[in-house]
Amino acid sequence: MCHATKCANCSEKLILFNEVDGSCEISYYEWKSEKAAARSKKRKKDVLCNEASEVPKMQVTVNALIKDTVMNVISLLETSVYDYMSHLYRINHHFEVLKLLKENLSENDLVLHVDFSENYVCKLAKETQGMHFGGSRPSVTLHTGVAYSRDFKQSFCTISESERHDAAAIAAHLTPILGNYLRRFPFITRLHILSDGPTNQYRSKYYFCLLTQYIT
Repeated sequence: MCHATKCANCSEKLILFNEVDGSCEISYYEWKSEKAAARSKKRKKDVLCNEASEVPKMQVTVNALIKDTVMNVISLLETSVYDYMSHLYRINHHFEVLKLLKENLSENDLVLHVDFSENYVCKLAKETQGMHFGGSRPSVTLHTGVAYSRDFKQSFCTISESERHDAAAIAAHLTPILGNYLRRFPFITRLHILSDGPTNQYRSKYYFCLLTQYIT
């Protein structure tokens, strides 16, 4: 089957199953997001909570046990597999385009492949026992990336005490990187920025405004 399942050979194909009793109940696990009671750091507070008190809720991801009939599971599989194939097609096409871009760069092109790392928790070579608990340890933000041009490839990382990951923070992390490469290679006139593309970070309207105004 092709990834998009829309070609003449694949559009009519169906998934074949063995003969089974569709009314039988089976169980499987599924990752789900649901709201659960927030855990209090004070055990006494948990003990004193009663049904009348309002317990704060928080969003958690759990591996939930699902029970359903065979027929419903088959219908869910048939629906999900085509969505998965389309998703896989987009991923493969994305990587093929990126590979083609990096292999055919001109001397005026610069590619920055960037992403935030998980916030790094700092620690000292020697610490007291109390330093291990609570929020005693400070954390820093790491913005990592790799720069590509026709003649060189170099990794880089910027570090900041600020834990912001919004458009303004990205611009602050990229400004010294762009300044460094544009001073070294003044002939660069076209910039490609690659990321995992979250809309609240690299693809927001504020980020594009900063690209056209501040960074320029």
